[in-house]
Amino acid sequence: MVKDRVQNDGMINTYELSTLYGPLTVESTEQLMSRIQELNAIQVMEAMDRGKIFDDALVAGVKAPVKGAINLVKAPVDTTKGAIEGAGRFLTNIGRSIMSDDPHQDNAFKVAVGYDAVKRGFAYEFGINPYSNYEPAMSKLGEVAQASVAGGLAPRAAMAVIDSSVVTALKVTGATEGLRKLIRDNPPGELEKINRAKLAGIGIDPSLVDTLMNNYAYDPQGKTLLVGAIEQLKDVQNRATFIAAAGLVTRQSVARFYRETAQLMAGYHTKIAPVVSLGRIGNIPFLKRADGTVLLVLPLDYIFKTESVANKLHVIDEGLKKTGNVFAKELWLTGKVNNGSREMLETSGWKITEEIGEKLLK
Repeated sequence: MVKDRVQNDGMINTYELSTLYGPLTVESTEQLMSRIQELNAIQVMEAMDRGKIFDDALVAGVKAPVKGAINLVKAPVDTTKGAIEGAGRFLTNIGRSIMSDDPHQDNAFKVAVGYDAVKRGFAYEFGINPYSNYEPAMSKLGEVAQASVAGGLAPRAAMAVIDSSVVTALKVTGATEGLRKLIRDNPPGELEKINRAKLAGIGIDPSLVDTLMNNYAYDPQGKTLLVGAIEQLKDVQNRATFIAAAGLVTRQSVARFYRETAQLMAGYHTKIAPVVSLGRIGNIPFLKRADGTVLLVLPLDYIFKTESVANKLHVIDEGLKKTGNVFAKELWLTGKVNNGSREMLETSGWKITEEIGEKLLK
C-alpha cells in the first residue's frame, strides 16, 4: 500500500510503501512503478509455490537430470561454425563469472547449470529487472529459477499454468520490448560487448565508453536501456556529451534519472519530431530542433515553485542564452507543474507539455 503522504523536493516525489516484506521508500514515480511491478511479480511467484507447479517437473528432473540443461538450448546448430560460436559464448560467460568484479554477474556454477539464463527468462516474463536491488523480489526470483532448473521447466511453460488474470497484471509493453529481449537472452558480459559496439558505432570516444561500462551505479539492464536509447537518437550531434555526464554518476538514483532521460529523448526524436543536436547545461541535458527550439525532456514528477527550482531555471536560461540561436523553449515532463511554477516557467518563455510518459514510451 502506498501511503497518502508524498514528499517532494520541488521536482521529484518520494513515496513510502507498506508491504508484506517491510516498509519501503522509493524516489521517483518511475521507481515506484518498478517496485509495484516487482511486488506483483512476488505474488505470482508465490502463486507458483502454492500451485506446486514445479513438483512434477522436479520428480522428472530427478529421473532425468540432464533434461533441464537440454531444454535450455533454444535450437540445435547444424554447422561446426555455429557449434563453436555457441560453445565459445557459453565458456566466455563462465570465464567472466570467475574473473569479473561485476556485482551483477552470477557465479560460475550457476552459469554452468543455466541458472542465470532461466532467472533472466523469468524476469522477462514478470516484467522486472533481473538485476534489481530489491532483495525480496530477487530472493524469490532466485528460488523460482533454481526450482525451474532442477525440474527442467522453462519459464514460459511455468507461466502458462498460472491463473491468466494474475499474469495479465504483469504484462509489459512499450518501446523497450526489443531491448528487454536482448537483456533476457544475454548475460552481463555479452551485454557489455553489445553496448560497447553500439557506442563505438556512433563514434563515442573509447575512454567515455570505458567509464560508462565500468560504472556499477548502472546495472546491466540500466546500461543496455540507456545505450539503446542513445543509439535511437540517429543523426543527432553531440551524443558524446550525454555519455560523458552519464558515466560520471555515483548514485543509483541519478543513474536512473539519466537512463529515463535518454529513453524520453529517444521517444521524442522517434515519435514527435526529429532533433539535430544534444547539449548540456551543467548536468541537465537538452535537445535542439533544426528550427532553433530547445527542449528539456525530463522525468520530473511534480514541479513546485521553490527558491531552489527558481535558481535552477535561472541557471538553465542563462546557459541557453550562451549557446545562441535559441528561438523557442519547451519543457516536456513525465509529471505535472503547479500553478505557481507554471506562471514562473511561462514568464521565462517556456511552453509546457505534461504527462509525456505514455506518449513517448508506449
